[in-house]
Amino acid sequence: MKSTENRYYPNLDHVRAVAAFFVFVWHFKGENLPNHIHPGPLGLSLLNEGHCGVSLFVVLSGYLFTKLLADRQINILKFYANRAIRLAPLLLVALALHTWVNVRNGKSLAGFSLSLVKGFILPTWPGGGWSITTELHFYVLLPLLLVLYRRRPLGIGGIVIAALLFRQIFWAWHGSVQQIAYFTILGRIDQFLCGMMGWYFASRIKGQHLVAAGVLGAFLIFYYGFDRAGGFADMPAYPSPAWIWVVMPTVEGVAFSILIVYYDQTFAFKKNMLGSMVA
Repeated sequence: MKSTENRYYPNLDHVRAVAAFFVFVWHFKGENLPNHIHPGPLGLSLLNEGHCGVSLFVVLSGYLFTKLLADRQINILKFYANRAIRLAPLLLVALALHTWVNVRNGKSLAGFSLSLVKGFILPTWPGGGWSITTELHFYVLLPLLLVLYRRRPLGIGGIVIAALLFRQIFWAWHGSVQQIAYFTILGRIDQFLCGMMGWYFASRIKGQHLVAAGVLGAFLIFYYGFDRAGGFADMPAYPSPAWIWVVMPTVEGVAFSILIVYYDQTFAFKKNMLGSMVA
């Protein structure tokens, strides 16, 4: 993974590969497979619930941007220009293709175009584009979050607590919070912030093999139980009324943050053929 400042982080490329693989498997494993069929081995629950790859991407973004910018002044215009160059071309192509397909299938061009405009605020962009909406919201907040991080790093945790309280109230009021937790910044903000806090605690996590193993083991057991209880789509229906979605973004955020930091800080990959192939 190369930053806009031309710094290269091979370890983070490895993390991106894992996240991409989770998402790929999630979308291509067979949507019509009965939900009660789950992989037996413990670790494969993460593949059966490969949507967690999105969470891994989100935590990685929070960690990387804090690693790059925590001690630097950010040029807002340059930052947003770089983000647009990175995201806009493929996003525009994807949205154009979706527009063509929907209009060809008889949908109103005006109605579909309105959903694309709403996509800047609401998770209405098709084909996984909702995740770009959430990322854009994080980019808008990032300068303020970096100011808070520099002045009161642990204040980041207060925002996580506020997000948890909001989802608890929303769940108590509406009986379901899965869509808020999964598709919007109100859920994903925990994961961005956990990534940011990961950089703050990086020196303490470096080389902590037992901690990393314990976190990984506990997370695999947690996801195995989540998967066996019905997972994303069958707990007991979609959207799920289960309370677990109040805390799911935070659980994923904390676990992935610790594991990303541990891997990034503990292992050094040389610039050779093997390292390049893995990256």
